[in-house]
Amino acid sequence: MTRVRHAHDELQKLIATAEPGQRLGSKAEIADQLGVAAGTLNQAVRLLQNRGFLDVRPGPGGGLFVAEPDPIEQMAVEALRIYRGPGLLRDAFRVRKALDPLVIEDVMQHLTHAGDVRVRAVLKDLHQAALADDHELFSDLSLSFQLAIADISEHEFARLIFRTGVEVIRHSTAMLFPEEVDLMSAYNGHVRLWQAIVDKDLDAAHDAIQGAIARMDIATVAAAAI
Repeated sequence: MTRVRHAHDELQKLIATAEPGQRLGSKAEIADQLGVAAGTLNQAVRLLQNRGFLDVRPGPGGGLFVAEPDPIEQMAVEALRIYRGPGLLRDAFRVRKALDPLVIEDVMQHLTHAGDVRVRAVLKDLHQAALADDHELFSDLSLSFQLAIADISEHEFARLIFRTGVEVIRHSTAMLFPEEVDLMSAYNGHVRLWQAIVDKDLDAAHDAIQGAIARMDIATVAAAAI
């Protein structure tokens, strides 16, 4: 288990015992409580923040707070509760793939500096997970990468369906990238996709998406067969 994964899991335990909106402490306090370095905690915090579990508030009285329940994640969990079986996961993956071109084109039109910064922060964490050869963390961050991109889109309905599909996938399988996948190669694919979006190169973005999907399909189909 990597240090980031350890910090993530311990922080998630703290979240599970707290109420929505409750303050957990400052970053320094939590890092000391968990016995991890500030940089390690920051990576774990970003991961949980991207998943909608944590809010980070600056200034006096700020720090880490338990986030209010995300209605989209709740909808995904409810869908999994009602529709058990491999069909839902396969359908969620197909719908998410079908929405890729629409979401990507919209993101190209509405990309801001703030959106670029958020996505590059996730890419930085993906790089660290690839270097650590942590397939579970990389898989989780890959989904966070997709959500960070989709959140830039101003197409509200497409964003809603896309996010729901991603959350269904997240709650259905912990391993999008199995052990046989080279994580550094997968990371480079994520970088190519984002650079294509920044460059507004739709053809390059399409090629990068197809490469990423080819890597993820193996694990998703395997998970759906369980």
